[in-house]
Amino acid sequence: MEANRPLFTNKHLISYAHKLVILTMIVWLAWGLASLTWLVGADAQANNEYVNKFSFAQQLNKPALRQYNISSISKLNLFGKTKQIAVTPNQSKLANIKAPETRLNLKLMGLRRGSGAIPSSAIIEGPNKKQEIYYTGDKLPSGGAIVEEIFIQHMVISRKGKYETLTLFTVLNKKQVPEPMKEDVRTSSFTDLSDNTFITKKLNKYKNIALKEPSALNGIINIKPVVNGENFVGYKLSPGIDSRFFQQSGLRRDDVLTSINGVRLDSPNKVLSLMSSLALSSDLDLTIDRGGEPLSFRYTFK
Repeated sequence: MEANRPLFTNKHLISYAHKLVILTMIVWLAWGLASLTWLVGADAQANNEYVNKFSFAQQLNKPALRQYNISSISKLNLFGKTKQIAVTPNQSKLANIKAPETRLNLKLMGLRRGSGAIPSSAIIEGPNKKQEIYYTGDKLPSGGAIVEEIFIQHMVISRKGKYETLTLFTVLNKKQVPEPMKEDVRTSSFTDLSDNTFITKKLNKYKNIALKEPSALNGIINIKPVVNGENFVGYKLSPGIDSRFFQQSGLRRDDVLTSINGVRLDSPNKVLSLMSSLALSSDLDLTIDRGGEPLSFRYTFK
């Protein structure tokens, strides 16, 4: 009986040890799972808190939306400050200057006051009797004079440090026919229609329209530029809307207009520059080419 007791004791010890090992493993596994769950949960909670804090911080730091209008944006001068263009003292001085009439051998045959991007220009006849278009700053063909400023009836030029005036030829010679026209009258057939009441009334009507809006005259008489090689010859004429006016004026289809008030139309720009001189003129002299024969016509605005 006593001999069997150690064996019983050993068996129980082995059984107890086996159970203890199993229990230890179960506790260890439970503790490991609990630790893992705690770590994952804590990390997830930390991430969630971080996201919430970051979102909250963004909301706190988020700038308020601003509303801008064109006026406020323009005040920012994003593209630089706007340059203010003002009349310079020199321009004001030239506008009121009383310079003597130039003695240079120059004739101001026509001019056009600039507007917007279109610069002022003037038709000037030099000593060689050749007419050219000049702009502000150009050098004139006599005396080394420079174009300073162009006005409605005259222009200011400078020569040797002094200002001089060059007045429209038609203004200086209101009662005289310009010399180039005199030559045309002597060398061509001349027709005077200044006493034709119908033509005079029509001319006054169209003149008033032209001074307000030149484009409104489109179609009254049809004109087409004529170029011979590289040389501008003039404008070919044909009846337009007012065919009676065309016929009463002594004109015929395919007549080529080559001169107006003594200014040869050897450049398409000269017609525009003649507008101001025609506004001041009381007479209208035309020279045409009809089949190679020069013909001259005179009309009046009176």
